[in-house]
Amino acid sequence: MKRFIAFAMISPALLFGQRAETPSDTDVRIINGRSVDLAALHQWYRHPEGADRPFKHWVRLTFLEIKPAYSGSYLACTVDAENVRREVLFKTLPTVFKDTVARMHTLQTNLNTLQQEIEAEEPEVRRNEAQ
Repeated sequence: MKRFIAFAMISPALLFGQRAETPSDTDVRIINGRSVDLAALHQWYRHPEGADRPFKHWVRLTFLEIKPAYSGSYLACTVDAENVRREVLFKTLPTVFKDTVARMHTLQTNLNTLQQEIEAEEPEVRRNEAQ
């Protein structure tokens, strides 16, 4: 996997933009002092068939894993960008991303533990049902 150093330029509004106070039907972000309305992009993601994608220079990232700090200051993250998994380095991440990924890992660990318990108990349950 290639490593990329991601700055605010890759996906500024989706990653580092600050929300402006707006009505609930719009998604306006403040990027470098300018207001950007992401409503058209959200609408395209809901109904992409046959329409040209707005904001083609922006990339939608889905965080899959946040690794420990890289070189003391960068966070190495595994992300899904346009259905391709990549490792990206970030200087900072909003706390909500870190919390969400941590919850995902906790839930995955719990699921794996429960699946192992089921696999361990299943032979005994089948023996008891056979008797």
